Amino acid sequence: MRRRLVRAGASGELGSVALLAATSLLALVGALAHWQLVTIAALAASVLCEPLVQRYAPTFGRLLGQADLGPTTRAALRGGVVALAGVGLWESRWPAVAFAVVFGAYLLLHCAHAFCVAQLRKAHSRPVLTRNVDTAAGAREVWGIRPHRWRREVPAQLAVVVPAICVTEGSWVVWVLGTLAVTLQMMLVIGPVADVLASRTARGDGVRKPKMVPIQTFIDDYRPEVVLHLSGSKTSAYQVNVWLPTLERLRQRTLIVLRDDELFHALDATSLPVICAASGSDLMSLDLSHVRVALFPTNIGNNIHILRLPTLMSAFIGHGDSDKSASAIPYARVYDEIWVAGEAGADRYRRAAFGIADDAFVRVGRPQITDVETASQRPPPPVPTVLYAPTWEGWNSGQAYSSVLAIGDRLVEHVLSMPGRLRLVYRPHPLIGARDPRVRDAHLQIVRRIEAANTSGRTDGAYTSTLSVTLDPDGSAVAEQAAHALVDRSFWEGLDPAAHVVVQPGASDPTLVSCFNESSALVADISSVLSDFVASEKPYAVFNPTHTDADRFVADFPSAAAGTTVMGDGTGIEEFVAVVAGDAPDDRMTDRSRLAEYLLGPATSRTFATFQHAVDALCDRAGRERAPHRA
Repeated sequence: MRRRLVRAGASGELGSVALLAATSLLALVGALAHWQLVTIAALAASVLCEPLVQRYAPTFGRLLGQADLGPTTRAALRGGVVALAGVGLWESRWPAVAFAVVFGAYLLLHCAHAFCVAQLRKAHSRPVLTRNVDTAAGAREVWGIRPHRWRREVPAQLAVVVPAICVTEGSWVVWVLGTLAVTLQMMLVIGPVADVLASRTARGDGVRKPKMVPIQTFIDDYRPEVVLHLSGSKTSAYQVNVWLPTLERLRQRTLIVLRDDELFHALDATSLPVICAASGSDLMSLDLSHVRVALFPTNIGNNIHILRLPTLMSAFIGHGDSDKSASAIPYARVYDEIWVAGEAGADRYRRAAFGIADDAFVRVGRPQITDVETASQRPPPPVPTVLYAPTWEGWNSGQAYSSVLAIGDRLVEHVLSMPGRLRLVYRPHPLIGARDPRVRDAHLQIVRRIEAANTSGRTDGAYTSTLSVTLDPDGSAVAEQAAHALVDRSFWEGLDPAAHVVVQPGASDPTLVSCFNESSALVADISSVLSDFVASEKPYAVFNPTHTDADRFVADFPSAAAGTTVMGDGTGIEEFVAVVAGDAPDDRMTDRSRLAEYLLGPATSRTFATFQHAVDALCDRAGRERAPHRA
């Protein structure tokens, strides 16, 4: 609430609301003092302030509504001011009778309009958004809640309140203008009432709401065989974006179903059809009987809206392979299959003892890392490059694997202290600092330190990535990936070889795979970044966030087995930096090769073909085992 008030004042909204309050207060004072002209002028001015508040002070307008001081209440208060003024003004009862009748009718219609608008807003507050769907489906414009409704509202309200305090005895002016006001208000109400009645009675084809009918028509024509379902905020978009190129290459017709508007707008370019249905009832009204396989990149409660369908089979595909505790939770039992990159993924569930049968695990490799190059596949960079790619602090302390707060600044300073011998590329997790402000501050301190190193004469060049990539939301993710690779290459080639770089993850910044290929070594936390980098078989170090010794840490987190363990006090940093700088031998290459196969499967299976085979097999299985439910 406090932030909303501050924003409102800063945006100039306060002036409109202050003018409304001042004129309303002046009208009350005029009525009490029997100042007829002052009361008339102030009432008229307060009515004229209503469209100003709606247009220029929407935040304050909402706050007034929450305080039960919305437009209808304000209209009723003006009626009270007129009645108060009339006590000392009207010389007979007829003006009072006329005003009571016409104002009562007007206020009743005003309440009806407010009720209908509230119903319509509720009905259309959760639109269905689409991309690459032939029939557009979005929130239709609701008649009666647009700003220009005040073109009728203002004259109607003026015609009710002003004439009543302009007369002392006769009532015909009040009757005539009041009738006109009621007529105008009735015209304003007709549209919303009709819309409410239509929304209450219409169900399109008798099963689903009208807005869902064109969606169903598209689904019937497209006949999707695979659905990917995801819910979350815009910061969760990477969980689906990482799969887009792979999904586009499937031979099966694939549909993406999202559940949140901000997630929809953060989706990368794709040629696949996308439906965003926030409402569970809207999604469940669709007939998805053509779908054979549902894929889930994350565990979220409303996955149930797809899992409930008996006509399909489900697979959890995740959005990266890591030893984080969230990678193996009991929720996974709801899926028919759990697709893992390598044997390590299955072992995590076995160690957790959640009662998941071994035949539920399917090894699909990691199609996203086919472009990760080993040290032997590309010449080393002119200056040995350390990629520091920490994860974020997690949703709770049980998932706090980030090294930024504990050793981030110390590590960065150590690398920066060797200008010309080492280069640093800093690429934090997109959510870094989202939960803990201390982590955010530590992250910003690292960025400032890198900027200072680049501008102090130690190195030359830009310190932060500034790529220019134009993304077509309806374009192909495969094509965009190829275009991005070319831009990434141009970016790296254009840098001073010794310049340190800050990469902020986003659609227009160097990809993680690009950063892998440009680096000589990695410092990371327990995360999928670590597992994916192991495919390069280059040296790496991993932060130990636990209070256990290095041996116990490696036993609990096998992805750390072939790297240098960095403890909370910084132990291990100097040892690892010496290896990268060439001052100490690298004697873990064989270990890294074995670990890569354990985490990600054999090099020959980390391909799209392996993933396609898994989709084919599950589609065939669903065709056999779920056939009775489609009869």
